[in-house]
Amino acid sequence: MSEAQKEGGKYSLAQFPTVLEAIVPIYKLPGNPELRFSGEVLADIYLGNIKNWKDSRIAKLNPGVTLPDLAIIVVHLSGVKGSNYILTDYLSKKSEEWKTKIGKSSSPKWPVGLETGRSEGMATLVSATPGAVGYVELSYAKRTDIGYGSVQNAAGQFVKPTTAGIMAACTANEKTMPADFRVSLADATGKESYPLVSFTWIYVPTSGLEPGRSQALKDFWAWALGDGQEIASRMGYTQLPPSIVSKAEQTLNSIK
Repeated sequence: MSEAQKEGGKYSLAQFPTVLEAIVPIYKLPGNPELRFSGEVLADIYLGNIKNWKDSRIAKLNPGVTLPDLAIIVVHLSGVKGSNYILTDYLSKKSEEWKTKIGKSSSPKWPVGLETGRSEGMATLVSATPGAVGYVELSYAKRTDIGYGSVQNAAGQFVKPTTAGIMAACTANEKTMPADFRVSLADATGKESYPLVSFTWIYVPTSGLEPGRSQALKDFWAWALGDGQEIASRMGYTQLPPSIVSKAEQTLNSIK
């Protein structure tokens, strides 16, 4: 949140993370090859600058892969979505054209592409559309009827969204992370860091709620930061490192 968003409403808001989330590029191609993407190439695909899978810029990243002579069908999420923000945050760091024309936004003005409302719908639409490319949360990418790619990180390595790679992106930012967690984990430093990573966020009034309601919220989120972490990992998210959990609990305990 911006400072205006934190302080501009009826209640002052606190924010803290609950889990780590990865966004994954998915696609539907003959033979379901394993592909590599860079931020620059993903930006050019979503800007409409790269229109065919045989484009030399894709081929350069994927030596030895037979790419089809097939039009790229871009798919994106409509409305306000956290996945949009994570993707556009990363693309803004890797492409000056993207940063200038589109920027980072939870509801960007997409220059090209088909729309769908949710990650599940995007995975289904990509699966049904030869040549399609999209982006989803990791749990939706692990279907057998679509491919999902590795993405080039700040160290120049092509990394898949493993638990270790997602955790590495968080760890790389931890020393410089402000107390209010206002940080971007996209394109983190380090050879192992997966570059399309973010916290999921909870926004809670710092005071002013009815005491019983405030306590119930605090009890629930205390559970989510504790035992609930294991459940989140079974749903395709990555648990927070213990040091981040401790800081999030401090923020939660400050709520009155």
